[in-house]
Amino acid sequence: MVEAVHTTTASEHDSRGLEEVVKKVPKSKKQEVFTDKGYKVSDNDAYLKKHKIKNRIQHKAHRNKPLTSWEIIFNKLISKQRWELKEHLEG
Repeated sequence: MVEAVHTTTASEHDSRGLEEVVKKVPKSKKQEVFTDKGYKVSDNDAYLKKHKIKNRIQHKAHRNKPLTSWEIIFNKLISKQRWELKEHLEG
């Protein structure tokens, strides 16, 4: 379920907005964060870990470093969950 929204300019990368969105969510609902791989940066991972929020950010492959089989499975599971949330909101 979408709990908060943070709007930025088009020139700001998505990965920079995660902390602002999470801050807007009521404390009782800060359990886990589902996002696409655009948010996969070490600062976001560290922020979620520090605040004991389950990290459900999809993994991103890098040049000469493909995803492991575990990361591929993890991404598929996250993708399914995010799709169900999207369908629920649009339905």
